Amino acid sequence: FPRYQIGESMVSGMAPLMEELGLVAELDARFQHKSGITLRWGKDPEPWRSDFSAAFSSTGSHFTHAWHVTRSEFDELLLDNARSLGAKVHEAAQVTEVLKDESGRTTGVVYTQGGETHRATARFVVDASGQGRLLTRRLTQTSWQEDLRNVAVWSYFDSYTPLDHKDDILVEAIEGGGWYWYIH
Repeated sequence: FPRYQIGESMVSGMAPLMEELGLVAELDARFQHKSGITLRWGKDPEPWRSDFSAAFSSTGSHFTHAWHVTRSEFDELLLDNARSLGAKVHEAAQVTEVLKDESGRTTGVVYTQGGETHRATARFVVDASGQGRLLTRRLTQTSWQEDLRNVAVWSYFDSYTPLDHKDDILVEAIEGGGWYWYIH
């Protein structure tokens, strides 16, 4: 950490969790606010909008926005926050074995770090490896849904002009299939 990943616009439902983790002030200071999402979808060329503050207020929440984060910074912020809350963090470690009890429940891992082998057990084992799916790959057989084997291509644009709400995410369907996701 940090390592590069394509940026991420957080869904608005993440705001209460970020508050529970004590990260809202840091997110507000470091990352771009997203006030809603504008969509241009289907046969109707007229865009429609979902305002995050309206969605939040309908649930009794005080939030008005979500954030567009720089993934490398956000991931490091989460890791540092977990460490400050007492999590034991091992970086530059390689999991070599998944441990299970007699009932088949995952109870820990064996990992190498700095040339030494270690064993870690816990009541709950969380796979936070993202798309790497470390535990999933070791514990289950992956079967692909052929009609969902999608491809994503991304790039940065200098000349993007937002619609009416400059802090919105814009999602637009492409004729013939697919969609664009613009973040200003």
